[in-house]
Amino acid sequence: MSLADWRLLRGGRIVAARRDDGLLLEVDLPPLARRATLRLRSVERFEWRPSAHTWEDDDIGDLDAIAGAALTIEGARWSRSGRQVVLELSDGTILAEYERAELESELSDGWRAHWARWCMTFDEDVHPHVRQWLATGSGPERDAVLEAWRAERTSDLAALVTALDDSTAAPELDSLEAFDRWGAAHPVGAARELARAAHRTFEVWSDAEVAAAWWERITQAIAGLDADADPRIGPALLASLYSPSDWWFRVDQVAHIAGPFEAKSDEPSFADHLFRQLEVHADAGTPRRSLAVRKAILPECDCNGAEMGERLQCFAERIRGRYPEDRELSREGREALYWRTRIPG
Repeated sequence: MSLADWRLLRGGRIVAARRDDGLLLEVDLPPLARRATLRLRSVERFEWRPSAHTWEDDDIGDLDAIAGAALTIEGARWSRSGRQVVLELSDGTILAEYERAELESELSDGWRAHWARWCMTFDEDVHPHVRQWLATGSGPERDAVLEAWRAERTSDLAALVTALDDSTAAPELDSLEAFDRWGAAHPVGAARELARAAHRTFEVWSDAEVAAAWWERITQAIAGLDADADPRIGPALLASLYSPSDWWFRVDQVAHIAGPFEAKSDEPSFADHLFRQLEVHADAGTPRRSLAVRKAILPECDCNGAEMGERLQCFAERIRGRYPEDRELSREGREALYWRTRIPG
């Protein structure tokens, strides 16, 4: 599965959904004045959870009901398990689990032209680097934008650094030492790989010994991450919290219902290393992102999740005091920036 096809459908309204050699979705895209078709193969789950639903309500799998609700696709992300896609909608979310998606339309050129037209009337308060990219589709290279972000720590510059991202995905590495060597040269890729490894814990969760060893390696790797401040690293590390909470803390760091426990050592926990890294890579948008993760993990949390939620709250308040001023792009501005920095073809 990939999130790439869903990005092309942002802003589109689901108008039809039916079983037809998989699951077929028809999505109206008003900005492009056209309809796109997406076919999902080997679908295990496709269920809508309206905003008004509580955790006691059943999700809705009826495709006619989904198509009749005039749902607009606002974004897509991985579920906490990493096995499903969560579609963020104008009303609630859809949880989708499938093998692959086939977009039966070519949309990139249309979106690129649409956002170029949109930028002609752009009037938000942003850094000159951001305005130049939006106005002309070219501008300062990523390293120059990164230095500007380090000086100002604002969300608009963070969005531009991310849009200009060319970080490398991790190759197959056979040891923690090999990962550390690769991560020293590719810290952004390393942070994202750590988040993926945290998600994959669900694959080994049933074997406590294997899972504990897995998280020992994750903790050692995040401890060894050494990079100058970068707005791409903090969000990647926050994403690692979409994972089982069992190994986030030492047992003595959490208030358990059964009473206090004594840790086997005083070595820093995953959470200790996580917040140390987040401090380095924080900016004015970090409080908002931290509280969004907190909101996502609290509904199904245990004692560890509750502890993490409290720490994220305190961390967000502290960072907000450090960076009280921000320039935040609108959702449309961020989408336009993505397309204005894409090279055709």
